[in-house]
Amino acid sequence: MIRSLKRFSVIATLCLAFVLIMICVMHVKASTSDVKGIDSGKEYYIKNTYNGKYLEVYNGTDVNGTAVVANTFTGSNAQKWRVEKKSDGYYRIYAVVSSSNRVLDRNVSNVDIWTYDSGMACQKFTLVRDTSTSYYAGTYQIKNSGDYLCWNSTGSNVWFSSSGSGAGALWSFEPVVKGSAEIYTFYYPDGSGYYNSRGAAGTFTSVCGNLGYLANERLNQTAIYAANHLKEDSIWVFRGHGVTNNGTPVATIKFKNASGNDNGHITANSSIYNGSQDVAIDSMNANVLANARCVLYIGCSTGVSYNGYNLVDSTFNKGAHFALGTCQDILTVDGTNWTIKFFEKANTGANIRQCYEYASYYQSIGALYSRGDTFATLK
Repeated sequence: MIRSLKRFSVIATLCLAFVLIMICVMHVKASTSDVKGIDSGKEYYIKNTYNGKYLEVYNGTDVNGTAVVANTFTGSNAQKWRVEKKSDGYYRIYAVVSSSNRVLDRNVSNVDIWTYDSGMACQKFTLVRDTSTSYYAGTYQIKNSGDYLCWNSTGSNVWFSSSGSGAGALWSFEPVVKGSAEIYTFYYPDGSGYYNSRGAAGTFTSVCGNLGYLANERLNQTAIYAANHLKEDSIWVFRGHGVTNNGTPVATIKFKNASGNDNGHITANSSIYNGSQDVAIDSMNANVLANARCVLYIGCSTGVSYNGYNLVDSTFNKGAHFALGTCQDILTVDGTNWTIKFFEKANTGANIRQCYEYASYYQSIGALYSRGDTFATLK
């Protein structure tokens, strides 16, 4: 392959480094032009869905032409990639291990790293998110000139193939920076006693803290507060009541203060609830939830659709990597135990699918509805 290499002066290189630093400092939320779930300028581990191995610069060698392979997780800089969408509409995937501005590069069907050149077609990638309700929803294809980045079924090798079928051509994007994890719980007078959904908070904060998140319990908060944090958090869990209308679930969760008075709702669509204290997921900006690795709505019938709207679907469609809700009424103690089991399993490094299957095995809360990448881990 013929390559055109650009020479940069020392001053130009320093200027470029300064610009990149400023972009990182100023970067806050995913652009609405990004592919759903992708936050341009953010660093990711990129994991193959089929074999669970991660894209890696071979031996961490910062040299043009160094092979890119798939390897078991180490967390080293060789496995970190900064994903940036350029003005031409294509993504470039920068090798964090490189101090010389090298990026993921296609060499015929092979894959290596090479110094970034904005004009090189072999460095321009399209990311395609699976938005189906299938087994692979929330994972991504990485495409170049119509071909797919794949694990090639032989050892650690990856390559570009014209066939995008199968899990070998699908990838999970796991953010390097873990951010915050919050669980929303409630304790308030309810009839002759108290409603108390705090039972899983200790396990949640302990496990998420151990996994490297800034973990907190948020007790008796408002819907507006919770929705604002949903836009920022990596893990966001609701342990409270779903909402029904004459016994029919209405794709909404409700918030209460310490006195048991209403503190607003988070709902799928503003046609359901639209008060001054209410927040509709569908009314949020596109891709605003791209930071969310895992959103759990653990309350009664939180995954049931109403008039064509669904809280889980709305959350996924705004960029969350994974969202889950329930399909029937659940007991408070059951919801608590399920949540505990989910995070106990997450602490082992299990992927999201293994976490909720493990939780449901030890504490059934009935059928569940989810959308998103279940192959990613929270560890």
